[in-house]
Amino acid sequence: MKSWYQSLSLHSKQILIIILINAVSLLVASTLYFYNNVSSYQERQIEELEGKSKVIAGTITSALLFQDNHSAHEQLSTLVQDSGILYAGIFDDNKQFFANYVGSLHFRRPSLAEYDTGLHYLPNSIATVDEIYYDNELIGYLYLAQDTSDLTEQMIRHALITLVVFVMSLLFAYTLSMLMQRWLTKPIKDLVEVIQHITSSKDFNQRLLPSHNDEIGQLINSFNTMIEAIKQRDEKLRAHGEELEDLVNLRTRQLHQRSNYDGLTKLPNRHFLIEQLEHEIEIAGRENSQIAVMFLDLDRFKVINDNLGHAVGDEVLKITAERLSKAVRSNDNVARWGGDEFVIFLSNVDTLKDIENIASKVLASIEEVMLLADRQFHISTSIGISLYPHNGKDAFTLLKHADVSMYRAKERGVGNFCFYNTDMDEGAFDRLSMETKLRRAVENKQLKLVYQPKINIHQNALSGVEALIRWEDEELGFVPPSQFIPLAEEIGIINKIGEFVLESACRQHAEWRVMGIEPMRIAINLSPTHLIEPTLVDYVKRELEFYKISAEYLELEITEETFLDADDQCQKNLTRLHDYGIRISIDDFGTGYSCLSYLLDLPVTTLKIDGSFVRKLGTQSENDGIVNAIMTLGHGLGLEVVAECVETKAQLDFLDRNGCDVIQGYYFSKPLSPDELIRYIDANFPR
Repeated sequence: MKSWYQSLSLHSKQILIIILINAVSLLVASTLYFYNNVSSYQERQIEELEGKSKVIAGTITSALLFQDNHSAHEQLSTLVQDSGILYAGIFDDNKQFFANYVGSLHFRRPSLAEYDTGLHYLPNSIATVDEIYYDNELIGYLYLAQDTSDLTEQMIRHALITLVVFVMSLLFAYTLSMLMQRWLTKPIKDLVEVIQHITSSKDFNQRLLPSHNDEIGQLINSFNTMIEAIKQRDEKLRAHGEELEDLVNLRTRQLHQRSNYDGLTKLPNRHFLIEQLEHEIEIAGRENSQIAVMFLDLDRFKVINDNLGHAVGDEVLKITAERLSKAVRSNDNVARWGGDEFVIFLSNVDTLKDIENIASKVLASIEEVMLLADRQFHISTSIGISLYPHNGKDAFTLLKHADVSMYRAKERGVGNFCFYNTDMDEGAFDRLSMETKLRRAVENKQLKLVYQPKINIHQNALSGVEALIRWEDEELGFVPPSQFIPLAEEIGIINKIGEFVLESACRQHAEWRVMGIEPMRIAINLSPTHLIEPTLVDYVKRELEFYKISAEYLELEITEETFLDADDQCQKNLTRLHDYGIRISIDDFGTGYSCLSYLLDLPVTTLKIDGSFVRKLGTQSENDGIVNAIMTLGHGLGLEVVAECVETKAQLDFLDRNGCDVIQGYYFSKPLSPDELIRYIDANFPR
């Protein structure tokens, strides 16, 4: 039997199971059939009872109508022949007893008031209460009860049979399920147990031997094949596990690096800086120690970045980051805030002297010569310093105050540092107010030009004038160029000011020509950012042509730093301007630190000695030697030499004695309005 069953296919086994289930279903159907028979028997008894009730009610009508009690008893006594009748009772229309028949001594006469008309099921009996009518008039009631003990016995018998069948069916179903568990589902159960074991232990060496040749056997064989493939795959995954873990760790470190460090300088970025600073503030608060926050940016970095390109600018930033990291202590923190701005915060600093020493060291490290692209660069910085807890108790406040004090340091000149104080907040507001007013003044052309004469001392003649920008605000009053020109460079409107100066100077030159004034050369200052504009040369030509001015009457003064940092576009513009006939002057000559080869490479026509050297004439022999060397150099290169800021007779005599060509300064005249300049010319150089 077992081998036969095992040889069956899974499909055949399913058919067998269905047959067995149908057999059980037939057994249940048999039970329902017997139950239906019992119900039918009960219905027949009810029909018989109702029929007997109608017959008795018809025969008893006359006795009840004439109140013949004796006749009623005689008629009811005939029911003795029906052993199934337990009791028959006649009641008047008021439900009062009239006559009865008692077929069983155990049956008590009922109280008709407790019963409604219709059927009533009593223990081992059923009863019916019917109304008796004569000519549609209620004259009484009939209570008839019939024995149903045989029905009860039949129901008990059928119930026992059904129970036996049900129990046998359970036993049969249980036996069948056990056989199915053993013959059909046990291999599947074993397969589940193996799968659970492999899942929990990761032991892919576990196998299951098939005991069937049917579909389950095929399933087990396929499972074993699958486990073997998984085992091989798992071995490969384990082999690559360490490699993958190392890769994840590497990517995690890279992600941390990218999110917390600047990609160019490798310094902590702004986000990580604030996080570190807040942490240090917590420690300092517990230990009652002091923190110094330094905010600094690079002076003239924008000029280098714009003139020489972002590649050189990036190298400057990287070198700066390295120098800052070396200049501070090992427990200090250096971060890049953004652009050319850096932040340093010093932990556990005891005295202001310690902070000043580190700030001075930072300044010195930045000012060291940088060699990039075979060129030397001199970079400087300005540092603003705020202190915890005196100037703020959170990172943002300390950084804001350090930023404010940095601008105050810039006002003192490049290469300075400044500690924050509360008065600077008002200064920061004033700076913002000045920025707004300056933008408005430029847009509304509220700036004006004044002209300072330049005198050829050898010929005692007017060599030309320098156009100088002036700004006088209704609220701020006179604002020195030393204040608003750096601000204009910072906020990006210096080119607009340069265009205003060129256009105003050309217009004034044309007006003087109309007035009959002999044409004179006008020198104007050109910003480094303007000089690298590709459209500069065409713009200058258009202005000169519009006002019908010869190029020889325009001189462009360029700071020495611009020449030192000149890129290809700058050199191209200078060459084109010179070829057009415009004179090129080096302003503030002597303040640069680079080599002098650019004097040979660039189209320079004039050297202008910086005023800081002129003011010291006669006070330091070394300074006098520098001025004399500059004049000798200029003449040796065939250049015109101009000295600015000449204020005393002694300065004039020294310059005249050593061959200076042109003098400019208060000794001869302060900067003048156009009308004042005409009067000055008429008074000193009659036409």
